[in-house]
Amino acid sequence: MIRYYLIGLFFLCCIGALNAQETHDTLTVGYSSAAPFIINDEGAILLGVNVWLWEQIAKDLNLKYRFREMDFQAMLQELESENIDISINPLTMTADRSRKFGFTSPYYVSNATIVMECSSRWDTAIRVLQTVFSRAFLEAFVLLLFIVAFFGWLLWLFEKKHNTEHFRPGFLGVWDGFWWSSVTMTTVGYGDKKIKSLGGKIIALIWMFTALLFISGLTASIASTIMKDSSLDRVQALNSLTNSRVG
Repeated sequence: MIRYYLIGLFFLCCIGALNAQETHDTLTVGYSSAAPFIINDEGAILLGVNVWLWEQIAKDLNLKYRFREMDFQAMLQELESENIDISINPLTMTADRSRKFGFTSPYYVSNATIVMECSSRWDTAIRVLQTVFSRAFLEAFVLLLFIVAFFGWLLWLFEKKHNTEHFRPGFLGVWDGFWWSSVTMTTVGYGDKKIKSLGGKIIALIWMFTALLFISGLTASIASTIMKDSSLDRVQALNSLTNSRVG
């Protein structure tokens, strides 16, 4: 998960600052150590990216200023109460702060990254198999076998008297109906079993459309389960990291 922070020089848009530019009054520039943007080596000259950038701006605009070091929170309070004119600290731009202060255009963009251990391909495969061959999946599979056997038996009832060549009497005929029903459901279409009776053709039409809808739903359900399990290692929200080890 990545969060983007916009870091910019921290200016207060106030009349006092504008007047200071016109009258060349001395501006009070608040800061707090924040390497590498602001580096204060025990009272030595200030260094850092923000210090250099501010000095260039002050030079170009011919501004007089003095630095004033303070605690970060105190600096924000002093800036809000206009006891200081400007802060050059790097600061995350938020909606609440934008209502109180004026920012320059962002000049630095950073991100925070959460690192977590991902499952191996073998662990992912085992997890998917466990989900697919769960109790719910086995119940759906048994239901499918029952429906296939039922339509195969129903077709055999219509065909056993007039089509003994393809649908034999007795148990072998029931097996022939089950075979035809399975081949029709999977749309393999061997063509080794032919239907002759009107009732058998009606049953075949009903089973063709029923099997199409049933298999489509089952395939979509399995695919959805696999996709859901394959995305478990992806961080969707902070609460998904509750039981994870992260860095």
